[in-house]
Amino acid sequence: MPKIGFAPQILNEWAKKVEDDTGQCGGIKTEPAETMKDLERNSREWKQTNEINCKAPACLLPLSSPRRGTELDCPLKR
Repeated sequence: MPKIGFAPQILNEWAKKVEDDTGQCGGIKTEPAETMKDLERNSREWKQTNEINCKAPACLLPLSSPRRGTELDCPLKR
């Protein structure tokens, strides 16, 4: 490791981000790229939550629920 406390690759990454953000390079700007990553992560989390909810036993539904014991237990199953 150099005397400045970080590897030269870090400087290259910072320079690339600056070039992308200022339009000097053909890359994607940092903010939209981060937003896209956040949206993709949220989408994955929602899908996982929906899968868990669909796999939850129907016994968790109240006895009076018209959905209990039917295909409507999980509206995402098709």
